[in-house]
Amino acid sequence: MDASLGANTDLEYVAVGLSGEYSDDNSYSSALSLTYSWGKDAADGGLRVASKPTAERSTMTARVYRDWDGDGVYTEGVDEPLKGVKFRSGCLTLKEKTNKEGLGFLTSLDAFAPVNFQVDQASLEDPFWIASPEGVEVTLRPSAPWRVDFAVVSTGEINGVIYRQGNEGADPTGEVLVQLVNNKGDIIKEVESQYDGFYLIDFIAPGTYTLRVEPEQLARLELPDVDPRSIKIGKDGTILNGEDFIIDGVKSDAENYRVRLASFSSREEAEDAWVKLQDEFPQMFADKESEYIADKVEAGNLPVVGLYALNFNQRVDAENACVELKAKYGNTWCNPLDISIK
Repeated sequence: MDASLGANTDLEYVAVGLSGEYSDDNSYSSALSLTYSWGKDAADGGLRVASKPTAERSTMTARVYRDWDGDGVYTEGVDEPLKGVKFRSGCLTLKEKTNKEGLGFLTSLDAFAPVNFQVDQASLEDPFWIASPEGVEVTLRPSAPWRVDFAVVSTGEINGVIYRQGNEGADPTGEVLVQLVNNKGDIIKEVESQYDGFYLIDFIAPGTYTLRVEPEQLARLELPDVDPRSIKIGKDGTILNGEDFIIDGVKSDAENYRVRLASFSSREEAEDAWVKLQDEFPQMFADKESEYIADKVEAGNLPVVGLYALNFNQRVDAENACVELKAKYGNTWCNPLDISIK
């Protein structure tokens, strides 16, 4: 009976294969194979050896540098090549690192298929650095090396508190969307304020942006617009604290109109009148609140108490109430007509 057995392993620079055969005539044979390919290393000009064939696969050279002048273009003597930076393709971290010139040479990449390629953020020496572009997608060709530069910059951050203005003052409010928009109108980042109103936008590349409260959310909640503001992140990384926004939560036309109904010689009389109004006009006054304000009548300068009704949704609602009161009780009611926003 003839039999054969083989095993292969892929090392960093060479693929090793070992096989053996046995024949029924009691003869044996074995073989050891070494497979490798070699070519010019585009990173340093030296010889590069790989375990996989390179003739039908693709290569890429990537340069990573600290972009000190912030122009996105490598300038020798100004910008600084970064050594020891790794790369990622999809969810995999590649073994190649940049050399002292900031160059990384990647071989045996799949050809004729889109490849996602980016700097491994964890391999940068400063956790607040980011690479630009964040990543590239290319379709490589055999024996046609691809070159890409990654400019590394410091990032900034913005924080603040979102407040909502009410009748009793401004209170921190959560679940408000805050957006950072670039000069093209693209939303770069969007965050939501926390329960205490605090928000944080971090890892912002240098540039000029617009910071705003998300306008569609304000429209859905029927709240007034909040003025956006211009924000600049410097090339050394700017941290902007206290970029607070105050949203006016008091609607000028909702549940805040107050109307003066009549004057009485005492608060007790005014309170009795209010109870009577709620009984006789339940649809008009049942959900309203009363207010009593000391006043004076010009003739004789006698002390009186003004009876006010609060929380009319619209000014016209307060005006209609006065029309009905005058029709029932006479022109001494709502005279003069005194309607204001509480």
